[in-house]
Amino acid sequence: MSKRFLTAVCFTLMTGGLPALANAAETSIDAPKGEHLQTELYARGVQIYRCAATDAGAKTGSWVFQAPEADLFSDKGLKHLFGKHFDGPHWQATDGSVVAGALSATRPTKDKGSIPWLLLTGTSEAQPGLFANVSSIQRVDTRGGVTGPTNCDPATFGATLKVPYTATYRFYTK
Repeated sequence: MSKRFLTAVCFTLMTGGLPALANAAETSIDAPKGEHLQTELYARGVQIYRCAATDAGAKTGSWVFQAPEADLFSDKGLKHLFGKHFDGPHWQATDGSVVAGALSATRPTKDKGSIPWLLLTGTSEAQPGLFANVSSIQRVDTRGGVTGPTNCDPATFGATLKVPYTATYRFYTK
């Protein structure tokens, strides 16, 4: 075999393999097969953390996630309020329908200052409406939401910190 042939084969394998690797990373939060996108909403709000001691008598602590608190919009311009996202986690549409989520998969972002992307299994409440049949929820395109280098020490134990974030939430049905 010639060097030119081997170089071409290696180049093809290397560049052809990159999309496969990228897709493999993305599939970890894909909605299950057989589900289809029902709606996509855009969130703006905060991730709430509490400063807690790591153990009894600790001189340092860590910021522990407590809950999200965000408005959901039907447009990227964040002008048309569509619902709320809150502790549980829960999402409530303006029609009164509610869906709860349970974590299924997580994917870190390249930006260390942004919360991870998620796939959650949805469980709808009894009331009819947009979220009545949601089976999965994705959180993608996150910006912010991470505490960063904020001190958590005995002087701040018990304090809460609200960190701004934005994200896209995709709701799927079977």
